Amino acid sequence: MPSVISESITVNRINLSGLSYAMHVSLSHLSTVFKQTTGNNLISYVTELRLEKARELLSDMQYSISEVAALSGYSDAKYFAKLFKKKMGSTPSEYRNLIIQGGIDGN
Repeated sequence: MPSVISESITVNRINLSGLSYAMHVSLSHLSTVFKQTTGNNLISYVTELRLEKARELLSDMQYSISEVAALSGYSDAKYFAKLFKKKMGSTPSEYRNLIIQGGIDGN
């Protein structure tokens, strides 16, 4: 199940409601089955996938921070930056600067 979710989130930029609709189950059922199967919370898993995608995209200087947010599944760049800082300990700009300086491998 995680591979289906990973592919849907990163390739199609689908949201959780859309994913549950595509799988013909309720969001509640999908979340419950995911938790039972993996031991992880579905929303936390999806957030980690999106932030992983963002970290990859931040190493590509052709994308602005707003574009990275959108390509990672976040429609609000400010929310994305706040969440990124909370989870990663630095803003997307700071993270990108660390990549440029060679302090972080962007992949």
